[in-house]
Amino acid sequence: MICALTRLTNAIPLCIAIVIGIITLVKYRQWKCIIKNGIVFTSACILVLIPFVIYFTVVNGLYDMFFGTIIFNIQYIGSQSVLTGIFDIVHNPTSLIPVYAPLWASFMIGICCFIFEKKYRSIATILIVSGIVGSFIQMTGYMYLHYLKIWIPVFVVTMGLIPKLLRKKNICKWITILTVIVLIITTGTRVIGEVDKAIGILKRRDTVVFEEKSKEIIQKIPEVDKDKVLAYNVEAYFYMATNINPCFKYFVLQDWQCSHSKKMEQELEDFFESEKAKYIVTSSIKENNLDYIIREHYVEVDENDTFRLYKLKNINKTD
Repeated sequence: MICALTRLTNAIPLCIAIVIGIITLVKYRQWKCIIKNGIVFTSACILVLIPFVIYFTVVNGLYDMFFGTIIFNIQYIGSQSVLTGIFDIVHNPTSLIPVYAPLWASFMIGICCFIFEKKYRSIATILIVSGIVGSFIQMTGYMYLHYLKIWIPVFVVTMGLIPKLLRKKNICKWITILTVIVLIITTGTRVIGEVDKAIGILKRRDTVVFEEKSKEIIQKIPEVDKDKVLAYNVEAYFYMATNINPCFKYFVLQDWQCSHSKKMEQELEDFFESEKAKYIVTSSIKENNLDYIIREHYVEVDENDTFRLYKLKNINKTD
């Protein structure tokens, strides 16, 4: 439940293990064990969930809680078709195959374990299903490397089974060796590239410049109005750099978020139309979907190399 409340996809590996565990218990008719574990699992979920439900009910945000943790994530996962994901892999294999390699390795090791290590079939099934489900999720969403972090427990189990399979005297051993070699080559080259990228970022002054420009643009806003500021399509670090709180719940990279939810898009439009934000900060080099609303209700008052600052035209009427 805690995993699901942080982000729905975080709970998927655990859910796979639970479902396969239940199927295994049903197979061996362990009804008492199923009932006992079911009661404990349900009780624990309720125990964790109740404080959050109470709090968000009190602040009138219960739907927003479920929208942020569950509903939006479902919409995000289904943002593109599997065929589009396959098309992306074919046309950009060097970048995307390393994203899938650990999942495919878990799948292959799971297959070998299922066939040649019968006493580990339940574990092997978890690896096989995780490889399939993980690949499906990557293909229907955005294939960012850090999304693989939720599958780390699966990779750990996979690595633990490899030595056992290498001791086999049949084809299983050679399939395992080939899988490990492909995994090392694909992920190794990607890791080297990521390290080089990280070193390059550390050598640049991008973050320092971003912070300097953020503080520079925010100085144009009166202290009394700094709780009525919204950064539109700007990175979240802007708020940390300026030490201000956004005045709207959708406060970062809004156009990207709204591309996955018509509800969010409509709420953002309504917020701009309501003129509740006295100041809006946007990028000075990018166009935004709702610029036409901003130009109607706000006037540009300052700009630097990174940001553009807008002030509400009728600001005195909102005081």
